[in-house]
Amino acid sequence: MLPAPRPPFDAKSAQAMVQFCEDSWNTRDAKIAAAGYTDDVRWRYREHFVEGKPAITDFLKARFKRAEGYRLKKTLGTYTGNAISARFISEWKDGETGQWFRTFGVEYWEFAPDGKMYLQETSANDLKIKESERELK
Repeated sequence: MLPAPRPPFDAKSAQAMVQFCEDSWNTRDAKIAAAGYTDDVRWRYREHFVEGKPAITDFLKARFKRAEGYRLKKTLGTYTGNAISARFISEWKDGETGQWFRTFGVEYWEFAPDGKMYLQETSANDLKIKESERELK
C-alpha cells in the first residue's frame, strides 16, 4: 500500500485518505489496518472506547475473526485541515450465528502531521440481510 496522505487535506488528498482507509480495512488484517493509527490513538467504535494502537489491534483481530466475508466501502463526506468525515457501508457474516449483516455508519477522523489517525469516532447500525441480498463482494 502507498503511504497515507498527510494533512492539511484538500479534495484530492482527502479522497485519497478515505480510499487508503478503505483499502487497509478490506485486507481484514488487524496489523495492516492498525498501522494507520498513532500509538496513542483514541477510538470510539459504537459503544466501545479503545485507546492505544495495541488495544485497537487486539480489538480488530477479534472483529475480523468474527466478521466473516467482511467487505467495506467508504465515501468521503467533508474535510478540513487535519479532519475528515466519511460514510461507510460494510457487509459481513457473523461467524457465530451465520447471519449476514449490512452495516451503515459515519466516521469522524483527526490526523497527526505524519498522516496517522489519532482520533476516530464511529457510529453505526446493522441491518440483517440474506446472503442473496449482498451488494459488496
